[in-house]
Amino acid sequence: MTPGSSRLPDLGPRGEGWFAIQLALFAAIVGLAFARVYWPESAVDELTVIGIIAMVAGLALFLLALFSAGAALSPFPRPNERGALVDRGVYRTVRHPIYGAIVLIALGWSLAESPLALIPTALLALFLDLKARREEAWLRPLVVLEGLADGRSQSSSDRVTSQNSTFGSSSLTFANPFS
Repeated sequence: MTPGSSRLPDLGPRGEGWFAIQLALFAAIVGLAFARVYWPESAVDELTVIGIIAMVAGLALFLLALFSAGAALSPFPRPNERGALVDRGVYRTVRHPIYGAIVLIALGWSLAESPLALIPTALLALFLDLKARREEAWLRPLVVLEGLADGRSQSSSDRVTSQNSTFGSSSLTFANPFS
């Protein structure tokens, strides 16, 4: 495979299709709150509290990630012209904190509103993992070039490889299905 290539489809020049599918899954999660399928009465209060806590944590993580991303922020997986590997703020410990935040918000909503929403929430989590892999494949050549331009002894590509988990740091390689 050539640098930047992936077995995952591009879904548009910047990966617009990835973002559209993400929005559709999130809309399904929100919409299922109105499906008239509810949690058992005995669990509603506890699940609502847990759901609200998860949503607040997700929102906090989302805001931290927004401020840390700076000019590299884009809803699309292909890095924009100003994009580079972000390794400051929350990105020092979590490679894709916005994706993790989205999953926390979706999980919180599902717990607070409807058990049926857990189905698209699980699909969203899997989908965001795939989107992260597509993004990493596009980011890798830029990071290697950035490392060469800076004259670093350890390439920036090594940082991507060691931090490619969607929800936290890891030493997994790109081939790992849980990256």
